[in-house]
Amino acid sequence: SRWAGKLLPAEPQWEKAAGWDAATKTKLRYPWGDSWEDGRCNTIEANLEKTTEVEAFSPQGDSAYGIADVVGNVMEWCSSGHEDHPYNQEDGRENLQSESQKVLKGCAWNLYGHSSWARCGFRDGGNPRDWYVIRGFRCVLP
Repeated sequence: SRWAGKLLPAEPQWEKAAGWDAATKTKLRYPWGDSWEDGRCNTIEANLEKTTEVEAFSPQGDSAYGIADVVGNVMEWCSSGHEDHPYNQEDGRENLQSESQKVLKGCAWNLYGHSSWARCGFRDGGNPRDWYVIRGFRCVLP
């Protein structure tokens, strides 16, 4: 993200964009609600076996904020270090210069994208220097 002059979302920012319904003031399990529904995102259940174009599952899979592909397609990097929960912003996990494990949110189209992992609260971690076809990113608006 530094090469583009943009920022990756911190883990709480990503989770809010993915699953917060401001109208009901509730955290949703999936971007569209609390029940799994086939056809709303690119997971292994879709049987596409590849990434899809952005918004291929819009608007049916969009979050309450209108964000497409929050779950499914690729796992997304966050700026947060992959530390234990509960989230504590003072514990140093926002150190973007760190080479430690970073948080990955969402899920992907392959075996790492099973519907049980497509929930907004799912998290994984990885070394940000490692490339893998199921990892991607989105930047936050300034």
